[in-house]
Amino acid sequence: MAGPLAAFADASLLHAPQFNAETPYCPHFEGGTFVTLSLHEILKSSDEARYWALGFVAGSEPGSPLDGAGYELPEDSLEFVAWDVTRADYLVTGYWPQGAPRRP
Repeated sequence: MAGPLAAFADASLLHAPQFNAETPYCPHFEGGTFVTLSLHEILKSSDEARYWALGFVAGSEPGSPLDGAGYELPEDSLEFVAWDVTRADYLVTGYWPQGAPRRP
């Protein structure tokens, strides 16, 4: 794999001291820099890096929306269904669209 995301093909870079969970460090950019990427942008990686990224995404899943009193919405409500569809996509891509339902 060529290009700036090639750094993520090696799981050891995910554990480098410069790594920040929100903005991974990529030494292949000029002077080294922090980059933001989604799970679907990592095209090739070691098994260790892939499982680490999948675990990170699963652990950062936004909570379901709440009603005005702070209780979870019923599973058949339109907002909950929209959240659940977005959640399924999120677990594959690592991308949560702006404006998609989520817990405040």
